[in-house]
Amino acid sequence: MESLKIAVIGNGIFSLSFLWTLVQSEFSAKRNLEINHYYSEDWAPACTLNSTAIAALRGAEKDYSAINELLFEGWDELVRFSKFLKQKNQLDKKNGIEEALLFYDVSFVLENIHRWRQMTEVPIEMYPLEFMKNDNWRSSACFLFEPKIFQDFLMKEILTILREKNITYNVFPSTVVIANKNNELFFSGELPPKFFNDIFLFTGVYYKYFPDLQIDKVSEGKKVCGIYLEGKVFLGDQSFTLNFSQRSFTYRSLTQEVLIGTMDLLGEIERPPERYLQEWVDQTFQAFPFLNREVFHIKMGRRHQLSKRLPKYGKNKNTYYILGGHKNGFTLSFHLAKKVFELFSNEYLS
Repeated sequence: MESLKIAVIGNGIFSLSFLWTLVQSEFSAKRNLEINHYYSEDWAPACTLNSTAIAALRGAEKDYSAINELLFEGWDELVRFSKFLKQKNQLDKKNGIEEALLFYDVSFVLENIHRWRQMTEVPIEMYPLEFMKNDNWRSSACFLFEPKIFQDFLMKEILTILREKNITYNVFPSTVVIANKNNELFFSGELPPKFFNDIFLFTGVYYKYFPDLQIDKVSEGKKVCGIYLEGKVFLGDQSFTLNFSQRSFTYRSLTQEVLIGTMDLLGEIERPPERYLQEWVDQTFQAFPFLNREVFHIKMGRRHQLSKRLPKYGKNKNTYYILGGHKNGFTLSFHLAKKVFELFSNEYLS
């Protein structure tokens, strides 16, 4: 049996989707596989855990743009994943994933007529908030994630399959990784470097720490800081999300949290100017006057955006990668993970 020693770098939604796809496959059972998983939330925190975490088509229309085509492919793969969970009675908000409705107010039609046509009229009794009854809303299906709960759930499933298939899995949290041109990785200053048959790079905006592994001008992408508000609020037992007044408003019923976002800023910043931030916060609570601003705090995730918001996946020598997930990471994760897995497995099956 052929032996393969691989390194998976990163701990966000792309990394876990790839690991899940890999261990589910027949390919993993036919190889003497050793998986080494490296990440550091202190050094390179996953945007996955600092995200409003919505997967949706948002009224996208096929054949409208390249990103729309990709979103449909991602959505179809996510629906297949959800059906798999349903068969095991695991599609449950207690596992950090649930089906919900995404609402858009009538003003959205003025700028997005092509999207509005793809949405469904919603009877007023289905409006989750009282103030919505003063306007006209439409909806589309979405999946809402509680990132940490879903991360723990998916990792538990992955570990179960690893044990069943007797696949070696070594995990190295809080590990700083640096690569060189010889496909060797240095770990937290250790010498000598370690060699792997294949490296899987799922580091989001932190791809810059691996310059020798990059190709095709991916460095031309933008670093975008997405800032949002999060607070404990009870709004009932039904989760939902809505777009209103150029903001997103998401309620996670399991954790009884409201998330309001987002303000996007280019560049690598720790925090936007206080005056600019305060102005955005004030405007947000003017749009939602029924909320108590005292229970909210600011969160920020760093995203990687490529040209036309199209993510990129591929292979450079023995390094595989997904980059540029930006705002669509949860929608596209299982689809792009499958594409990377196909690239990888075809190298050994051909």
